[in-house]
Amino acid sequence: MGKARAGHAASLLQDGRLLVTGGDSVTESTSEIYNPATATWSPFIPYTGSGAGDSGAIFQFRLASGKVVAVGKLKSQFPNSPHVHMLDPATETWSAGPSSPGFTVLNAVLLAGDRILINGYNGTFPGVTPTVQILEPMKGNMLIREGTTQLIADSLLDVGAAPLGVPRYKTLTLTNTGTTSLRLKTDDVEQPVVGEFTAVSGASTLAAGATTTVTVTFTPAAAGTRSATLYVWTKTGDDAPILIPIRLEGRVGTLTPYEEWAAAAGFVGANSGPDKIYRGDGVKNLLKFAFNTVTDRPDVSIMAEGGTGGLPPSAMMLTSGRSVTVLK
Repeated sequence: MGKARAGHAASLLQDGRLLVTGGDSVTESTSEIYNPATATWSPFIPYTGSGAGDSGAIFQFRLASGKVVAVGKLKSQFPNSPHVHMLDPATETWSAGPSSPGFTVLNAVLLAGDRILINGYNGTFPGVTPTVQILEPMKGNMLIREGTTQLIADSLLDVGAAPLGVPRYKTLTLTNTGTTSLRLKTDDVEQPVVGEFTAVSGASTLAAGATTTVTVTFTPAAAGTRSATLYVWTKTGDDAPILIPIRLEGRVGTLTPYEEWAAAAGFVGANSGPDKIYRGDGVKNLLKFAFNTVTDRPDVSIMAEGGTGGLPPSAMMLTSGRSVTVLK
């Protein structure tokens, strides 16, 4: 090698050459190539962008496309600050990969479908938290979540139960974790009964770092468990579109009293949850439900004595040095 290094990562490229990246004993994000045909080492382009200048990769994998993914970095002290980079050997260019794991990486393994399972920890000893994440480098740098749960290809989104003909909603959050804009198509649903599941997004393009939401609506047309597949399509520039299938499932059932109230009030989609403020008046939906406030417009009215609707009267008082609101 041209540089002495330890703890570096290595991958066999499709043309038979060996790519070596990073290492504990080098101070920049260098790479080298070994050519077995000539038995020679030669310098290779360093990666750039976030993490450039770090001491290099802990793990490195060659994907089915021939591209190489380098995950994390190795330093003598912990916690480290990992990054993800992708190399296209055909053009000899590095680019930012999917979202950084954001925790100290201890291990990584390449799964079927070019997915990478990584595990490690957050925090510092002794109070560390074990952490696991799946990276999908070939999925257009798209991060899909339902609440705090990450959805990957073939994940199951349980939309829940609803009476026949009554819609139920789930909201997905899509984030472009890459460095270039993505084109989106999020309304492609494959299902036995057309119209039982629908998906609507507020965006057809997503800038780097931007986030949008997709509202999935389930309106059961028959009894039993109902299934469908939502296909999220992403496309970067002239590259071929990337398809991310998400399995959908719902069933016929009863609504909770709050869900019945929200449906009757027309609170739908991302704003239908009990912790949301649908009308922009500062009053969460659950409070509107509990105190029977007006739902067709903003409402902060106070309930009259003996009344049945409006927010209850309240007063402020100090107790043990703290300010407390007391409902009357």
